[in-house]
Amino acid sequence: MLRALPSVLLAVLLSVGCADTTVLHDDSSSATVHLRIDSVASAWPYTPGKQGLLTVLEQEAKLASRHSRFSLKKPADLRWTHTQLHQLRHAIDPKTENNGPGIGYGVIRAAQDIAAEMHEAVDTPGASDNVRQHALRIAAASEHISTLATEARELAAQGLAADSPTVTAQVSERIAAVLDQIVYGRDQNDDGKIDQDAPEGGVTHLRQLVATMMAGEGLTLK
Repeated sequence: MLRALPSVLLAVLLSVGCADTTVLHDDSSSATVHLRIDSVASAWPYTPGKQGLLTVLEQEAKLASRHSRFSLKKPADLRWTHTQLHQLRHAIDPKTENNGPGIGYGVIRAAQDIAAEMHEAVDTPGASDNVRQHALRIAAASEHISTLATEARELAAQGLAADSPTVTAQVSERIAAVLDQIVYGRDQNDDGKIDQDAPEGGVTHLRQLVATMMAGEGLTLK
């Protein structure tokens, strides 16, 4: 869901929250676009620690992937596997788990918010051609990551509902493959490389897309 930032918050963030990436412009529309970029790259007021959405997405995705690999270490131990599924599900979508090792934002929400901010940037009058081109690619990639994360969340629910170690282990293998794709991408067309764009690119490639867009605006991704 797209969110419009209150004017007071917009002014505050522009003045104090974007020191690393904001370039001074007389055009308020350009400043608004750069604020949208900054919410992805550096500072978003709704995340823990007000971190940038991209950083949050990276943290949660890598954590979920790590626990998916842990789940494969003891396939005959149902309790172990279920514990790891609870842990990774918290990193994917904390609304489904009250407690867990994630930071409380989740892969799905972070990816959806990145897409929303990029659509807002594209829709802002005065957005540069550079932003229009790359923001749409970033939005599409983020939406694909959200779709994959939703699939992983539903698979985790299936694994947690199973009382057979064999079934749970099989589901865990599928989850690990999906989360690996989220983080590192996947060569879908067997051409020997992973494209940055959806449906091949993962979170690693998303960072590259954001960096390229920012470079075109005279900004640097930290």
